Amino acid sequence: MQFLFWGRPSVEKFADKGDIENLCHAAKYKKDPEVREIARAALQTHLDWLITELGSRNLRKIILSREAISLIGEPAVPRLVDVLHKGDTHRRQDVAYALGEVGLPSCIEPLEWALGNADGLLRVLAVKSLAKIDDPRCIELIESALRDSDEGVRYQASKALKSLSKLHERNLRKAARAAAG
Repeated sequence: MQFLFWGRPSVEKFADKGDIENLCHAAKYKKDPEVREIARAALQTHLDWLITELGSRNLRKIILSREAISLIGEPAVPRLVDVLHKGDTHRRQDVAYALGEVGLPSCIEPLEWALGNADGLLRVLAVKSLAKIDDPRCIELIESALRDSDEGVRYQASKALKSLSKLHERNLRKAARAAAG
């Protein structure tokens, strides 16, 4: 659902109500960087609740929580890492996925740790998340997952490398066209 703001979004009102959806929209408000930052800070105060909602059975809540966590960005990473290391199996899986949504280089080390976990699904999600981060270290980690004992992890690593290869080829073609034209 798309919301249109007539004038400056009332971030303070959204924050007081715990209106995560409108805080997400305000965090993407293009006309005023201050509004975006205030909305991101307000979302950050709900981080623990958002992490809990990743495990909801309500798909809309899961999607909204993922979006909010990705909008919080770097400030969310330490808490996500803490849950990755100390949370139960399902919460670890949720957080591994969320780290990919954040997509920052600071997410690489915790995802590398997840690749060494006994939980095969956690390792699959770590590979998927690493494929979303634009950093050469991710390629090496994904390549190492090709030697994983779990067939699902190896399959996901192969799929991720093929996808990254196609993206790299597309970017090279774009660069060549730009240089020629």
